[in-house]
Amino acid sequence: METIREFIELLERKGDIAHVARPVSGEGVAALIWELNERKGPALWCDNVNGSRVPLVANLFGSFSRVALALGLPDDAPPKQIRNYYADIMEDKSKWPAPQIVKSGPCKEVIRTGNEIDLFHFPIFKWAPGDGGPYITLNGTVSKDPELGRNVGMYRVHVINKNTTGIMALSMQDIGIHLARARERGEDYLEVAILIGMSPAVYFASTTKMAAVTEDEYAFAGALQGKPVQLVRCETIDVDVPADAEIVIEGRLYHTELLQEGPYGEWMGYYEESMITPTFHVTCITHRKDPLYVTGSMGHQYGEGEVFRYLPIQANLYNVLKRSVIGFRDVYLPLQGRGYKAVVQIKKRYPGWGKQAIYAAFSAGYINSSVNWVTIVDEDIDLYDLNQVYFAEATRVDPELDVVMLPVQGVYPLNPAARDRYEAKDLGHELGFTEFAWCSKIGIDATRKYRDEHRRATPDRVIPDRKTLELVRKNWDSYFKK
Repeated sequence: METIREFIELLERKGDIAHVARPVSGEGVAALIWELNERKGPALWCDNVNGSRVPLVANLFGSFSRVALALGLPDDAPPKQIRNYYADIMEDKSKWPAPQIVKSGPCKEVIRTGNEIDLFHFPIFKWAPGDGGPYITLNGTVSKDPELGRNVGMYRVHVINKNTTGIMALSMQDIGIHLARARERGEDYLEVAILIGMSPAVYFASTTKMAAVTEDEYAFAGALQGKPVQLVRCETIDVDVPADAEIVIEGRLYHTELLQEGPYGEWMGYYEESMITPTFHVTCITHRKDPLYVTGSMGHQYGEGEVFRYLPIQANLYNVLKRSVIGFRDVYLPLQGRGYKAVVQIKKRYPGWGKQAIYAAFSAGYINSSVNWVTIVDEDIDLYDLNQVYFAEATRVDPELDVVMLPVQGVYPLNPAARDRYEAKDLGHELGFTEFAWCSKIGIDATRKYRDEHRRATPDRVIPDRKTLELVRKNWDSYFKK
């Protein structure tokens, strides 16, 4: 799917977008999307939000079926198929086409500078009652470094006034690395562009943790959409952005000017406390003549904040663990666990393998920094069915022998289970931002146990003959009269 508009048109044809013509407040939009998530409903189009003439489109990636369509897959593709498709493209970098620079594009149809700059021309609003202010969500934030190259990420953007925002720029994030290096070069700011309404491929790429900071998200996005991404140079900064974007906000991110942003209702379902962030001053806004304000909500278990994040994280983790965990078969981060619980499936061939898998899993970068709880299961457990995972945890775990506690360590600062957060002061490029929190880890060996593990062997499960069961499922309708 090459542009976000083409994707929206596809969803329209499938009747998978709900339209609201009446004027609605930002709080009303937030409540509408929450209820759509509760009902696992369609995407949302609102003509008039907070009096803005710019239509708002949200929840575009709030279901696995829409994620599949955005990637060119059938809408009934199961999560595992979507993940494997994505993981394969991530692995084969020979098929990542370099982006193409073009002279202009739809994102340049309107150019606003000076007194014309007003972020509230767009329907930007406060999402949750406890938020510290309005936030731009579901954005792409583009920066670059003279040696490391470009980065396209997705970072929370707190709007302070019509031409000023904060941008989260932690040192473990690529934008934080770029900003730190700008400071080391003696520069007061980093040039940054905030994108709204990118192609689905660029959206996915912006949330994908690349194997190296030098890898280009635009090239990966080109592989996802099957053709190179076309880029144009910004008007006031030396940054390249997708020519087909709906809205581009250009500006300078000052590490010399800090502000207190937040709190903010994050994707994990909790308000996260205020943070110190660098200040972003807008220098120019360009957009289509009839722009769409594409946004998304955070906090709901089945919202975009979880479903959309699911794919890149799952694919990256799958690629990492299949190389590091012996006997690896699959991995799943349940939506209900908000990324803090991982279930890893292995083919267990000898005693003690379950605990080895725990240690190997925690050595993976994402699990080490973000996951609090790892459960290891056998091949007979469908890890996508949490009922079966609970069954394994309840019937194959002697807590004294099968639960491993790892000591406290530095983790991603937004981890809601973590203890005290602290500001890193000795990283060599200290920026004064809250960087880390501390949390211990738990690993559960829920594999079947052998006698050789000095245990009572796990009994065989009670299930029908597998071949017969598969035949019955295949011919299910024929057994019953209609």
